[in-house]
Amino acid sequence: MNTYRAHVPRWNLIHLKSTAARGETKRFADLLVKTFAADYAAYCFIVDYATAASVLTAAEKEHQKDMIYLGQANSRPEPVAVQLQAEQVVAILPDFLGGPLPVSEADAVGIVKAAMFKSMDVCNDYMAKIEATIRFVDTDLKDHGITY
Repeated sequence: MNTYRAHVPRWNLIHLKSTAARGETKRFADLLVKTFAADYAAYCFIVDYATAASVLTAAEKEHQKDMIYLGQANSRPEPVAVQLQAEQVVAILPDFLGGPLPVSEADAVGIVKAAMFKSMDVCNDYMAKIEATIRFVDTDLKDHGITY
């Protein structure tokens, strides 16, 4: 089994990004609202612009928290990271399923963990793919003048 410990320097970059994500990103929320609120109000909620703007701003804040959590989880040893990520997935599953889980939370975490470990086995070069994604995102951010 691969471990994150062998890749600590690269994963520290994720930890640094999660730390950077804690900074206030009001400009991004404003951009999100400016870009999408009118269409969101008209086509998704059929509500007023202010309500759509509030929903988008709240969703962005939650996404920011999730990214911080993910960065912190990924900086842990592999078994701990998988456990934390499985718990996070199980926490949001009822929203996607539209109701309660058909199994206990503990069973659901076990199922998600097993799926994650199996996926990592199937994609035995997953770490290379993650590192390539990090490089791509770093370059894309820099190309757009975004620093962290």
